[in-house]
Amino acid sequence: MPRYACFCDNHTQAEVRDFACGFDGEKYGDQLKRCGVDFFTFPARCNRGFAYYDTSIGTRHPALKRDLFGELVSACEKRHIAMAAYFNGGISGIEAVQHPDWVLVNPEGGVMLSTVRKESPFVIRMCFNSPYRKHLHAMIAEVIEKYPHISGFFIDCLHQSPCLCPYCQAERARRGIETPEELAKVTLREFCAETAALVRNLRPGANCFFNSVSFSSAGENNSFLDCECLPTGGWGYEFLPTRAHWLPELRPGGLVFNMTGRFYTCHLSCKFERNIDVFRCRDIVDGPCGLTFVVHLREVFTAEQREIDCFLGELRMQTHGSLLHRVVEDGVSD
Repeated sequence: MPRYACFCDNHTQAEVRDFACGFDGEKYGDQLKRCGVDFFTFPARCNRGFAYYDTSIGTRHPALKRDLFGELVSACEKRHIAMAAYFNGGISGIEAVQHPDWVLVNPEGGVMLSTVRKESPFVIRMCFNSPYRKHLHAMIAEVIEKYPHISGFFIDCLHQSPCLCPYCQAERARRGIETPEELAKVTLREFCAETAALVRNLRPGANCFFNSVSFSSAGENNSFLDCECLPTGGWGYEFLPTRAHWLPELRPGGLVFNMTGRFYTCHLSCKFERNIDVFRCRDIVDGPCGLTFVVHLREVFTAEQREIDCFLGELRMQTHGSLLHRVVEDGVSD
């Protein structure tokens, strides 16, 4: 089981023309290894809908001239670091433009934008009752075929709000479901179950986590639980200590991660700065949970290595040597 994780929350606009042009996967792999990371999550598909790998099904980021995801899979495999593919499942930009009939439709007949402090036309909610579901599943199957050694998938932003698109209206009539709200709940549960079954059928033993959906809706389709808390992104600093104390009760003996990081000015603006005092709370440090740090790829290009090493060293001192030690002591790990 993984004990110390890094989650790269990296979403890049099409207008960024130098995306990853200075990237070195081997150096990045070395840095992950020095940090003690044994579980790494990186986007195969970001929340703009762009693929970060060579795809024949989706749309690769227009500025990406290399198989960025594949390079990291190779680097992690050499260093015995488990790597999962991040897929933004609920929102997109490029597919909403290419297939406007795939988007969620609100009661006023407009598209549903994903609200992150303010609405953005670049992140539009997609409907799982449209052909978008098969499209997403085809991309997941493609990633498994191309990269058979990945450990699993983190499927993000699963917001199936009540939708009045033609696909949902036809589905309600076919199934005799009275309200859009009821269909939305059923659709989300079924999407999680179908996606988990697809992944585990093609890659037995692979893990899955479905984010932004209730733990009860995802149910046993979640291989582990992950408490996402980005304090400056809207969660606040009181969220993580409370949830970290409570979440392991949902799955006694199972793997639970606390995911935390810092969005500097808004949800999608990242800086390396992080106040170490946040981790002095005993419910986080001494709780039976692993810890996931959220970083942005560009930080790797701009942050001095001494900053990263100093930060990790100070954190390990605050956590009595390492979080790894705490997770094993509390019986959560293998």
